[in-house]
Amino acid sequence: GRTHQIRIHLSESGHPIVGDRVYIRHYSSPRIEAPRLMLHAAALGFIHPATELPVSWSLALPDDMQAVLDRLDGQTEPTEPKERAEPAGPGTTRGVRGRQTRQSPWKAC
Repeated sequence: GRTHQIRIHLSESGHPIVGDRVYIRHYSSPRIEAPRLMLHAAALGFIHPATELPVSWSLALPDDMQAVLDRLDGQTEPTEPKERAEPAGPGTTRGVRGRQTRQSPWKAC
């Protein structure tokens, strides 16, 4: 699927995804240790087929990904867990902090 394609293309260009243990064939630089593949969809959206209104979701990084970034930034204190977003209804968006808005960065293709 798409995850596989992303992993292959980035690895072949010399930039494997952090946490990838499979597609690292020609990568000779030091690897960054991570508990899993560090792929995250921070924002998703589409135009609703029935209402034709934009619908989108956004979500903070999972705690394990934030911990990897904190480690790379040299932070020693753990970060506060982020709020998890609930999907909003058609035509609205709901951000990480739960605010709803009708605006969306997503446009119809």
